[in-house]
Amino acid sequence: MGDWGASELTSTRPVFEEEKSYTPKMGCFRRGISVVWAVSMLPLSCAALSGLTGGDSTDSPPVSGAGANAGDASAADAKSDDAKPNDGRPDDAKPGDANVPTESGMADAGDAGTDAAPDAAAVDAALTYRARVLADQPLAYWRFGEASGLTARDESPNHNDAVYASSSGCTRGAVGAIANDNDTAVIFDGTTCDVSASESLDFPGRAPFTLEAWAKPRIYDSTYRMVFGKPWVNSDGYQQFGVFFRQAIGHGLVFERNVNDGQDVAAFANPQAGAFVHVVAVYDGSQMVLYVNGIGAGAAPDSRSQVYKPVPLHVGSNGLENYFDGVLDEVAVYGTALSAGTVLDHYSVGRGN
Repeated sequence: MGDWGASELTSTRPVFEEEKSYTPKMGCFRRGISVVWAVSMLPLSCAALSGLTGGDSTDSPPVSGAGANAGDASAADAKSDDAKPNDGRPDDAKPGDANVPTESGMADAGDAGTDAAPDAAAVDAALTYRARVLADQPLAYWRFGEASGLTARDESPNHNDAVYASSSGCTRGAVGAIANDNDTAVIFDGTTCDVSASESLDFPGRAPFTLEAWAKPRIYDSTYRMVFGKPWVNSDGYQQFGVFFRQAIGHGLVFERNVNDGQDVAAFANPQAGAFVHVVAVYDGSQMVLYVNGIGAGAAPDSRSQVYKPVPLHVGSNGLENYFDGVLDEVAVYGTALSAGTVLDHYSVGRGN
């Protein structure tokens, strides 16, 4: 892995995304896709966004406040053909107008009620990250702490162990993402390392689900760098759900659902390489929400039904190509839509707050 790989194995603490300084951007892309960028929709104050921009309030939960600059709303009309991973199929998604949800349709960690963000006192400092994840009953939870072998052990009681595709392309022992936790992570080499899990980790129809990972991309470029992928092609076209990094106009971290060649996405514009990002993709049966470091960063309505896809769920690729290049850690899959408050809690516990 060269010098970068060596540094990952010897570093003493993770670098988190919010320690970088960058400004969320907005935009929409791809013909025939209903897309909304949540920074323009979430009622978040500047203080709440400090977790994404390097401010001093990273330990504070989001609060309601002014939304993004309304002058950026015109970006919702931007069109591009580069949002869909290369699946070997023609780009024939049907045209459609962007469907922008109202604030009430967004998952808002600042709202009172069941989704309210916990205050700092509500987060038990003694509760480990592992215990917090298991308390929310994941279908599978891979910590990627193995020292050797081809099995990624499932920490949940469901015995959904996964399989490393390469013993050489997957480098073990990288410094993990979780504060005050010696459990290690895996470096994915960007060309061969892939983890395949049970095909039963599928969510047909409008079944709710959540995908969660701590990701530290080494390379952030024009290649689709899949964190999760479950693609399938049938007589009706391309079917998939997935999460990927890709540097392109107006988007950088994307949660997608593909149904019959049509793609809906929730996306965040400006992640950076070289820093751990807590990525959570939530689908509740009618809405897709992408969370970045505990904050709702992208959302889109989607009430389409998916078919069952009889292929493995892949972590670090789509099973054929589009390999992730960087470190992945603490990967979990849930058969429920985690609330905004729960997502923020996971992030806070992971940071050691």
